[in-house]
Amino acid sequence: MKKHKRIIRTFVSLMVALLAFSGLTIKAEEQRTVRISTIGIGLPYSFLDKNDGEWTGLDAEIWQEIAKRANWKIETLKSTFDGALGNLESGRADVATNHFAATPERMEKYNYSIPYSTDVGCIIVKEDRKELNSLADFKGLKLGVHTGQSSEKLVRDNQEKYGYEVVGYEEVDPAFKDVDMGRIDGLVGSETLVKTYMEQTGIKFRIGDDRLDAQNMVMFFSKTEEGAAFRDEVNKYIQELLDDGTMAKLTEKYFGNDMTQYITEIK
Repeated sequence: MKKHKRIIRTFVSLMVALLAFSGLTIKAEEQRTVRISTIGIGLPYSFLDKNDGEWTGLDAEIWQEIAKRANWKIETLKSTFDGALGNLESGRADVATNHFAATPERMEKYNYSIPYSTDVGCIIVKEDRKELNSLADFKGLKLGVHTGQSSEKLVRDNQEKYGYEVVGYEEVDPAFKDVDMGRIDGLVGSETLVKTYMEQTGIKFRIGDDRLDAQNMVMFFSKTEEGAAFRDEVNKYIQELLDDGTMAKLTEKYFGNDMTQYITEIK
């Protein structure tokens, strides 16, 4: 009888272990891999280390939190600005994120998330250039702009009106350094990026009085049914992060201010 009970206990133990192992296997097989397209060239938004592939910045931490809550695995794909969004059309990525502004052109071409942060454009110059505060002040001068940022269109659209020369920059550091070295007279860029750069490098610029092109920041998805469905899934997690204060803490960590408080409704 005792032998019979031992056999039963052994059988039950084996079945429990088998079921537990099967459950872990199924869970691993069902874990979704999310392919994320990002420019990844600089903090505070998104930086992909070329040596070890480590992803840091606001967008990185947001997606690490989403992946943890959703039990998703993340794969990152570094691209140029155009390539980051183009990867959605080619099917190489499921989502594009790099603190992208919700411009009408992008919203028409792609599915987009609810806003998770905000930003505003500003003009920076060397500290002694106190006469330069608005686009109109740059007549006959060189004005830089970060390619792909929402303020680029505004700068280029007003070039003929105000008579300045536009110098485009794909990367952040060369643009700031050219202002500091006097190679260009000013630069239009994101205020959050400008303040972070000055804090990290110790290089000081004067921020002009005018503020340009305040924008909500969103993530983009392909203009397909699959893209819309995935957008809806991601929106649930973004809303959770907004509701529980996680998003506010992350924007404050990287920008020194809760940028979620300035989010406006997208119409």
